[in-house]
Amino acid sequence: MEDPLTQSYRYIALGSDNFIEEIKLKIEKRGLSREIPVTHSAPFYRAEGILKTMFSMLQIDQTKIFSKERGNIYRSLALYLIKNLTSLKLSQIGEIFDMDYSAVSQTVKRFEQKCKKDKEIERLRQKMVNALKKD
Repeated sequence: MEDPLTQSYRYIALGSDNFIEEIKLKIEKRGLSREIPVTHSAPFYRAEGILKTMFSMLQIDQTKIFSKERGNIYRSLALYLIKNLTSLKLSQIGEIFDMDYSAVSQTVKRFEQKCKKDKEIERLRQKMVNALKKD
């Protein structure tokens, strides 16, 4: 008997073409907010590319992003972008920044909350997202 998973969509959905299209739409809506990398709808970005874009767009050097000082908005932004625009797992992101995976998750959540409260931080986030989409 043939393995039915070979006919599935990303090993997460099996069914008619209409059903698969519905699943694809749901994944596109929620995919980037999920921790499961396989559900990310567009993992075209690499962590190195995101960091290089940040260095050039924000005119900062590597020490600003990798500094562990409290309240480092550049580090939080980098973690946010890498988590949401790549297919890396939290543990892999943590290795880049010398952090535990749970600290990565908490930092990203706090950054998202800051974006909702602080318009300047939200503008910075949007500026970087737009710059990355142009590349």
